Amino acid sequence: MAGLLHEEAMALLMLSPETDGELMWCAQEVSDPKFMPEGWAAFNDPNSKRTFYQNQAEGSTQWEHPAMEFYKGAVFMARGGREELEAMAGKDPPSEEEIQDMADYLNIEEDDSAGVKRVARL
Repeated sequence: MAGLLHEEAMALLMLSPETDGELMWCAQEVSDPKFMPEGWAAFNDPNSKRTFYQNQAEGSTQWEHPAMEFYKGAVFMARGGREELEAMAGKDPPSEEEIQDMADYLNIEEDDSAGVKRVARL
């Protein structure tokens, strides 16, 4: 098994230790195999020298870390993305259908907290 180096994860997430100290946990988790989503494993491709990821139950492979979008989202939100999304939603709020589509995509259930449901409105 292998994985991204911490420096590679920082580059993919566009993090700098000088300005993004509070977000270094994202790079740490992306580069640490113990934080790999369940059922996934990282390997190094000897030909390309790149890391690829395998869903062991399905046998499928991909080049991007399976949770990379989560970490990119965490960085975006920490850098003011939430405020930006809320401002845009205030100017052009999503339709009820768009909210429901997002809730379905994120697997937000009716009994989830109000804070979780609010994410679908962004």
